[in-house]
Amino acid sequence: MNKERCGKHERFFGTLCRALTMRRMAGCAAALLCLAMVLPAVWAAESTTMPVSKMGEEWWAKRHQEVNARVQKGNVDLIFIGDSITQGWEGDGKEVWDRYYAPRNAVDLGFSGDRTQHVLWRLDNGNIDGISPKAAVLMIGTNNFEENSAEEIGAGIAAIIEELRAKLPNTKVLVLAVFPRGEKPSEVRDKLTKASSIAAAKADGAMVHFLDIGPRFLEADGAISKEIMPDFLHLTRKGYTIWAEAVEPKLAELLGEPALPAGPPPGFVALFDGKDLTGWKGLVEDPEKRAKMTPEELAKAQEKADQRMREHWKAEDGALAFDGKGDSLCTAKDYGDFELLVDWKIGAAGDSGIYLRGSPQVQIWDPAKYPEGSGGLYNNEKEENPKKPLKCADKPIGEWNTFRIRMVGERVTVHLNDALVVNNVVLENYWDRSKPIYPVGQIELQNHSAPLWFRNVFVRELPRVGAVQYGSEEGFAPLFDGSAESLAANWTTAGNRDAWKVEDGLLRTDGVEGGDWLRTKQEYADFVLRMEWMVPEYGNSGVGIHGGQDGISGGCEVQILAPWDPYRPDLNCTGSLYGLVPVQLRPDETPRIWHSFEITCAGGRITIFSDDVKCIDVNAAETPSLKDLAKKGYVSLQSCHTHAGEKWVKFRNIRVKELR
Repeated sequence: MNKERCGKHERFFGTLCRALTMRRMAGCAAALLCLAMVLPAVWAAESTTMPVSKMGEEWWAKRHQEVNARVQKGNVDLIFIGDSITQGWEGDGKEVWDRYYAPRNAVDLGFSGDRTQHVLWRLDNGNIDGISPKAAVLMIGTNNFEENSAEEIGAGIAAIIEELRAKLPNTKVLVLAVFPRGEKPSEVRDKLTKASSIAAAKADGAMVHFLDIGPRFLEADGAISKEIMPDFLHLTRKGYTIWAEAVEPKLAELLGEPALPAGPPPGFVALFDGKDLTGWKGLVEDPEKRAKMTPEELAKAQEKADQRMREHWKAEDGALAFDGKGDSLCTAKDYGDFELLVDWKIGAAGDSGIYLRGSPQVQIWDPAKYPEGSGGLYNNEKEENPKKPLKCADKPIGEWNTFRIRMVGERVTVHLNDALVVNNVVLENYWDRSKPIYPVGQIELQNHSAPLWFRNVFVRELPRVGAVQYGSEEGFAPLFDGSAESLAANWTTAGNRDAWKVEDGLLRTDGVEGGDWLRTKQEYADFVLRMEWMVPEYGNSGVGIHGGQDGISGGCEVQILAPWDPYRPDLNCTGSLYGLVPVQLRPDETPRIWHSFEITCAGGRITIFSDDVKCIDVNAAETPSLKDLAKKGYVSLQSCHTHAGEKWVKFRNIRVKELR
């Protein structure tokens, strides 16, 4: 028995004993008469409308004190009052809270296990003292269902409303109907619905408003899904999203501000605004064929593809709708490592999917026809890279499903409707199975001759590891430390000096005409060179070693290249000695992130690391293509040689250690 109910019985039996031992009472009848007089008062103290403390529970007392301390600091424009469901804004609902309510100076007054009587006590004992919020959101009563009738619960909610109006006369109160509980419709739900309707009578349309968002949590048959309430009572992140989006129009009205649009979780950006196809493009061939096109050929083909896209894809009722004809829909931007959230719906016997970095695919299809379910990496072939999902987690045809897809490197993890269906599996390169999946590429919503719909398409780019720590920095001297002084002291050029500049602590070149190799003023024979670099899409640059006065003659170039051509020979990719020695392992070439080089020349041996990948390890004397390489020369940086798109290259943290 809990402490609250123990206290209740202790008070009752204490009263009984006092009544029965009153010596001045004239017999048992008088004692019973006394008991009859005090007994209703004992039970009334525990009614839904009389304040009851839980300060005997240590955690509750501590939270009460913490809430009071927060309220005393002021700056409270919005309060949420309730039980564990409201307290859950600090748990599974935190991301949603941070988007909708933290910027509005909101305070969470939810206490796990509370009933209406406990809320009344808290309101009388500091929870709302000294503040005048613009609005209060009240959702309470579910914990009263066992011991109280619908009428009693409704009266308890009404008492809280009256208390709020008395103590916060300028605060508008939004009363929410008690949320449905239990997997399926039941008498308990009916009781809570009736209680809510009683409380709703307090709404006056001015300072008190009533809103029933309960149906938003229910399936068509009235059932509650575990992806919204895993225990059929408390909410998941998705459940809190539903709550926030459902009350936002009314709450914004009460706060006197514009409603926030339904948006992505923190850290994510929307790929679809619900209105048009901005940020999307039509499909041009496959990655292999696109890579062989000239920029002019690609632009012409893209124009035709975009026209075809607009004929078959459209924004409809806040969703991307496909008519079953035409080609796949592609993001205008390429992505490397990312997390994708997307809702989708497909028709009977439908078959579709989502391409990652331009390669198939996370499968979507009708589970009635394909009982293994959606989410698998359908085009994988190797046994160690399973193609089938771990389970079928699809909803019935006609209902919306939700993917959470995470891709890091070659590996993909997929949750479907909050169920893990693919666990860190390598996505094979469908277009060339001898090579790994491309480091970057577009996300594609696949055409497969079946109508389908997508909505709530959000992506979060995941940073890749750059700026690798190669070891001790002892003995290294800076060649560029982020200052204009270090550039002037250590570097020169035979070309256009204005092609190179210091910007925000970075050494940058923008492909200015006449700008080519920037070289050190000092020559180096044996050395270790470390630096970090970044290029955009189509970026092309390099690092010269043992070069002459022009920065490169007599020496060789360590290539820097964005992966605009995934089939470019290993002789020319990042980390290669351009045109002379191919990489032994191809490194990551993702554009717009920082990468690291460590280049070592020691006794004729050249070793090159790009990030943590050893690309080159050769002895120049034993390598025919390097037989004429100078044994000493300048270190140099190549200007931007990009032939399409943005034209820039950035360097930072350039340092060198001479080996003697």
